[in-house]
Amino acid sequence: FWLDGLALQAIAESDEETVLMTQVLDDETKDGDKLEEENTITYPLQPPVSSVGNFKTTPAIHVGYAATWFGLSAAGMYMTRKLITKG
Repeated sequence: FWLDGLALQAIAESDEETVLMTQVLDDETKDGDKLEEENTITYPLQPPVSSVGNFKTTPAIHVGYAATWFGLSAAGMYMTRKLITKG
């Protein structure tokens, strides 16, 4: 993510410069040893290619969402009709 230092300074109404720190990981450590890939985290995290087709919403949850939205739609239509017909 990105932090806009000037915007943060304006929001805080401060004349002091804000300090933003960034962690940078090289391919090698100070000793010249290679970093282990399992210990490094890169963002944004990418899902494995094998999970691209997997859906996180099960059919039961989808039915619940659909019922919620149809219910909200019906309630909105009812309230709008009552508002238009005044009663």
